[in-house]
Amino acid sequence: VAVLDDAAVPREWLQQAKNELDRIYREIDVDIVWWDLTPGGDHATVPRHLLTIAIRRNAASLRKRLSEDTIGITSGTAAERGRVAYVFYDRMERFTPLHRGKYLGHFMAHELGHLLLPQYAHSARGLMRAQWNREDLERAQHGQLRFTPEQASLIRSRASQLAAATDPDTQKR
Repeated sequence: VAVLDDAAVPREWLQQAKNELDRIYREIDVDIVWWDLTPGGDHATVPRHLLTIAIRRNAASLRKRLSEDTIGITSGTAAERGRVAYVFYDRMERFTPLHRGKYLGHFMAHELGHLLLPQYAHSARGLMRAQWNREDLERAQHGQLRFTPEQASLIRSRASQLAAATDPDTQKR
């Protein structure tokens, strides 16, 4: 997973967000490998199936009309899952700075979930709810907002497929 930070998120909040995303995925037995895509970096070894979370200042650059409650979107179709998720940082400003990094990690985990799950993967409860309420945000604050067991199973399966497709040794078989 790579993060492209076009919103200039404070470094400590971005690190907290990445740590939170790591924790959420570790809970479902999925290890996140982070790729550095900063300008001037070595991009020759970037995997073909790299998933990217682009943190945008706002949604204006996507030329899409989105509700004010939309914090992120992903690319892709029902037939072909995308590889880029977008999180809109200006929508985070409604949250207290104390919890912004933790919430950002949850929003990033949610959008990454969309890249790993079938299309329309919102659920009635948990991390993949379409609309989060105060109770969901409180669970996120305490690290208790999670994927459902069914979603965890689907994510593990998709992550294994992507890892196998990325591994040069597996491709030779």
